[in-house]
Formats: sequence, structure tokens, C-alpha cells
Amino acid sequence: MESTGNRRAVSTGILLAFSVAGLLLTRGVPAAVRDLYPTALPAHPYFVPDQAALLYVALPFACLMAVMVLLLPGIFLVLARGRNDRFETVVIKGFGAALGIHFVTTTVAKLLLTGPISPKTFLVLTSGAGVVTWGILAARLRQPGTMRWPLDDPIARRRIAWMVAMLWITVAVLVPTLFWQDLSADGFEALEIGRSLSWTVLPRALTKSGFLGLGIGMLPMAYPVHWFVMLFGPIEAAARLPLVLYLPVLFAALLAIIEFQSPRRLRPVEVTAVVLALAVFVVTMGYSASYNSYFADLSSPAAFETLTITVMVAAAYFLWSEQQWWFVGAAVLSYLARPTGLLFILLFGAGVFLLAPERRRQSLFLVTATVGLWGILYVAVEILLPSLTESGLGYPASSILERFHYLRLDDWRRVIYVIVPGGIIPALALLAVRQQDRIAQSLTFAALGYFLVFYVPAFTNLHHFVPAMILPVVVFWRIVLRQSRHRWLVGAALVGGVAAFFVSLPRHFEIDRTMRWIGNATAYHIGNYGSPHFAGHRESYDGQDLLKQLFPADWEVQDPSDELVGGLQLIYYASQSVESGTVTNYIVQPRSEPPPSGFLGLGEDETGVVYVRDVDRWQRDRFQPRRTDYRSWLYEIPRETMSGIWGVRAGNYTINLGTLPGIWRLF
Repeated sequence: MESTGNRRAVSTGILLAFSVAGLLLTRGVPAAVRDLYPTALPAHPYFVPDQAALLYVALPFACLMAVMVLLLPGIFLVLARGRNDRFETVVIKGFGAALGIHFVTTTVAKLLLTGPISPKTFLVLTSGAGVVTWGILAARLRQPGTMRWPLDDPIARRRIAWMVAMLWITVAVLVPTLFWQDLSADGFEALEIGRSLSWTVLPRALTKSGFLGLGIGMLPMAYPVHWFVMLFGPIEAAARLPLVLYLPVLFAALLAIIEFQSPRRLRPVEVTAVVLALAVFVVTMGYSASYNSYFADLSSPAAFETLTITVMVAAAYFLWSEQQWWFVGAAVLSYLARPTGLLFILLFGAGVFLLAPERRRQSLFLVTATVGLWGILYVAVEILLPSLTESGLGYPASSILERFHYLRLDDWRRVIYVIVPGGIIPALALLAVRQQDRIAQSLTFAALGYFLVFYVPAFTNLHHFVPAMILPVVVFWRIVLRQSRHRWLVGAALVGGVAAFFVSLPRHFEIDRTMRWIGNATAYHIGNYGSPHFAGHRESYDGQDLLKQLFPADWEVQDPSDELVGGLQLIYYASQSVESGTVTNYIVQPRSEPPPSGFLGLGEDETGVVYVRDVDRWQRDRFQPRRTDYRSWLYEIPRETMSGIWGVRAGNYTINLGTLPGIWRLF
């Protein structure tokens, strides 16, 4: 037994050393891929054979090494506890532990060091955490006694291969959208919220105060974004690669709850069907879920919604497997990730309370304790934190009420948003209540309740339905594992998954780089974007109203296919190195600076002035026709449904609660 423990200690140490060395050797690869085509992309950017070694070998390898370096400290710590956990549970817990470890180490570093955390410091912290946790694990392995080792299970080893393949294929296939697609306004926000953690303990938003309320979530997602910024630099992909980190963890969480107390485990072909359902989900969210008029950005909402559903599924698993503290942690994390985490936990807890009488006391206690913690967080974030600033709080929890100001009851297309993204067949399993066990029934209760809550708001978007997309996958496979004759169900799931995949593909795969080109011709002098000092970096956001005078915001444009919609992401692209031969056509500068020669003043505010050299080029940039038909035809959502600004004007609602006696005061 002692020799076995030594071998395991040595093998895990080699794994850690290999991961750190691999990351050190390939850290520059993602930035090199990002800068591979500074101007025009290849004719077929999704397959570039002359760069195959870089794009489809070195790049996925670099991302795999990064994920391993980030997750191994948490996994080592979980293994060192010596619990009788399966591999899938170790992965889920390891992810949660890694979040905690990196939060603690970086927070201590920020408090002790002067200036922002540098990439070298972060690499030392993550590698050091890996070494320390490996030492704890190695000491535990040398102790006498039995310790379940997840990798002794051949099924676990096959599933590791699935996770590696999932990560590798996702990076290789999505290279253009990960690295070459422009940031959307939401993508820039995600990048900046994560980037702020180089200076601050809590993430800061682009709002005036910078403090994030609980009405939008997005707090936990900032930390993985920051990790990738530190490892690969502040490139667009740093805000998108967390998706690649979350997918294997979501895969493990789904398998854990599907197989919990089931008569058997999933066979390889059934695992393939689960992976196929995740592929449909990624295609749906990655190409059709967006508020941008021209393309979807993998960073937002795709990445942070994947984090949200991951911790929701983990919370459901921990509640049923009676791992109380892990449940509370996952439940609180789900609420911080998205405010609808509260809704999910209440619905799921109610389902367990109603359907499992023997668990009523425990589930009621745990859900009540979690709600109590949410209340403490609410007081801390929404009441105490605003007292630190005169600017108030951005996205407060009360803003959620506005989503239910206007209701619509006849938009039946929303049912498609639940049925197709999970692979079609799993959603139908929600109707087979008699074939479901209590775990599946509690998830059905939560999924249907969640869907109904988000069916009624007049103004909604695809990503609001994510839990209702994924939870049916668990319900379906729990039914399959309890059936003696199941082959036709597996076949149906595979066929449905393939069909859902193809109908969820976008109508075109063009990569939009408009803001990159315009930013290359823009000199932006408000604040100091990229400054080592946080105040100067944040000050650069103050010019957003000036940028709107160049290219208006979405809600100010009648038809974005005719007039270019702008955003703060132009700041990011104006900060990039200028290509040789490029002529500056736009200047945004403080009022105190003298007017540039040869430029026409276009507009000004208390922050600064915006100038244009060639008005004809500005008109061409602004009014050149652009495609807005990127989504799958199945998920095409009108602006009047996505945005209340346009929807109210168009009367795109059935009920206005603000006109009802008494209720209007809420709004």
C-alpha cells in the first residue's frame, strides 16, 4: 500500500510539473494566434492548413496546460481529503476548491504587494498553490489506510480522455470566434470586469462607481477571466476561454447527477450522446445568444451562462448526495453568477420538499440556510457597499423587477429555446413523469418552473432559458438508466442531437472585425487605457458618450444593418498597435488639449471632444450596409423582443403591470 501511495504521489507530481512546463513553453501561443492576421483573415478561417501545427496542435495544447495548472491545486486538495468520491465528483469539487484557492492567494498578494498583480506573480502563485497542494496530497498518500483513488476506475480514465478531447476540439474548431472575432460591447465588459481584478479584490464594472450589484450576477465569472488575462495577456480570447474551462466541469457535473443512485453507469455510446447535447448547447449559445446586432461573442453570455448552469447542476447533485456544505457553496455561487440562481434553488428545493418526504427537513434547512446567506450577501453588497461610494451601485438586485414590468403570453417560439438546444429528445422526457424517479421529478419541477417564469416577460433573450435547456438532459438519461430496453432511446437521442446541431448552426460563419479596423484609425486619449494605475485605466471609460457621437448605441439606431452600432469596445481596439500606412481619421481627446490640425470637431461633452479628419470616410464607416442575419433561423429574436426600449415603443407586450392599481408602485 505504501509503494502504491508513493507511485501515486510521484505520478501526480510529474503531472503538475508537466503542466507548468507545458504552460511556460506555450504561453505566447494564444497571443501569436490572435496577431496572426492583423488585417484580412484567410478566405476560410475555420480551416487554415498552412497554420495547422500552430492552430490545431500548439494552441489547444496551450489551453489544456492552462486549464490543468488552474484546476490541479483544487483537485489535489480534494483528493487529499480522502473521501470516497468518484472521479466526476472530484472534478466538480476541484473546480470549486480552485476558485477558492486562487481567490485567497491573489487577494493576499494584492494586500501585501504594491501595484497590480503581474502575470509573473500570478504564475508563481498558481504554480506555488499546485506545489503546496501536491505536497499535502503526497503526505496523505503516504499515510497508512485505504484511500479511494478515482483513476483506478477504467471508466474514469475514459472520461478524462473525453474531457481532454472536448477541450481540444472546442479550441481547434472555434479558433476564429475565440481569437479573431471582434469583442462585442458585452464581451468588452466581461474582459474589463475580469481585468479589474489585477488591482482590486472584488471585480469592478464599467459603471460610474464600478461596484456591481446582484441584479446582473457576473461576479464569479470575473475570476476565471482574470486567470486567462494573467496567463495569456489581455487579448479577446481571455474573456472567451473560460468557456473551455467550464465545459469539462459541466460534463462531469451532468454525469455525476445522472449516475447518482442509478442502476448502472452510462455506456460509451450514451456518454457520446451527452457530449453531443453539450455540443448543441455550445453552438446555440456561441452563435445565436447575443444582444449584438452583428455577431455573438463567446465571452458573454455564452461563457458566464455555462458557469451558471455548471454550479446549478453541481448544487442539485450535492443536495441529493447529502453533501451539505458543498451544496451551500454551489448554491451561493449560483446566485452570485446569475440572480436567477436564487430562483433555481428555490424551485429545486421545493421539488425535493414535495416529492421526497424523507428529505423534507434536511432540504428545507439547507435551502433556508442558503437563502439566509443570500440575505447577508444582499445587505453587504446592496446596502453596505454603496455607502463606500457616492456614485451608487450598478445593476442592483431591484433591477430584476423591471424584467417583469411588461408581460407577453403568446410567444410560443420560446418553447423551441428549451427543446432544441439540449438535443430535442431530452426535453420531451420532461413529459414522461411516471418513468422518472424522484431526482428526475425534482429537476423536472425546477426546469418547468424556470421556463414558465421566463416565458412570461415580454422582453427576453435566448440565454435566459439555459437551465431549462440543460436540466432535461439529466432527466432523460436518468430515465434511460432505469429502463431494461433502452437502445431505441439512445438511438433517438443521437439522431435528435445531430438534427439539433445542424438546425442550430448560424446562417453564416463570417468573422466581424469592423471595430478592429475603425479602432486602428482612431486615436483615443481619454484616460490611459492599459495603464498600470487603475485610476487612469478606469478613466478611459469616461469617453463613452463621445464615442456614441461617432457611432451611436444600439438603442439609438433604427436599423443596424444600415447604420453601424458602436460601443466601448472601440477603446480596446484604439489601444492596439497601429498598422503601418494607416491614417488616423478619428481623435477623441480631453478638452484641455489643443485641437488637432486638419480635423473637424464633431462633438463634445464635459469629458472631451471628438474630431474627424475625413467626413466622407466617417459616413462610409457609419452607413455601409452590414449583415445582421448571423443567428440560426430557429433562434432569430426580433429587437422588439430582446430590448424593452424598442419593444415598448412597438407595443410588443400583452400586459403592462405598471398600469395595474397598486402594482405600478413596484416599477
